[in-house]
Amino acid sequence: MPRRYTLGKRAEQHAATRARIVAATLDVYRRDGFGAASTTAVAAAADVAPATVRNHFPTQADLAAAAAQAVLVDSGMPDESMFAGMDVVGARVAHLAAEVARFFERSASCRERAESGAGGPSLELRPVHRRSEPHAR
Repeated sequence: MPRRYTLGKRAEQHAATRARIVAATLDVYRRDGFGAASTTAVAAAADVAPATVRNHFPTQADLAAAAAQAVLVDSGMPDESMFAGMDVVGARVAHLAAEVARFFERSASCRERAESGAGGPSLELRPVHRRSEPHAR
């Protein structure tokens, strides 16, 4: 039976590199705006090769998703654990409202930057238009 291979210390290095890339991405977003966060710019800020960034995050969407997740974790987005030990609905609703308000206060700077579009193209949501089925002839 072949020996099972585990990454061991390499897994720690992999995770540390990934975290450094995400932190560098957030730094580029804050400093220069979303549009400036090219693979090359992020790699330079993280002190890694562009190929390393692409290895961890094959697309810009993957990188942006990891950065967004890091912001949510850092800002302490409320979850169901905040209701531990609360049985009264009114108390749960009041606690939820207070936690959501605190979350928005903690994340205000990120939200303001996203809304202003500073340093890059503004984010715009457009409706999706589906093609209608072709008419039968």
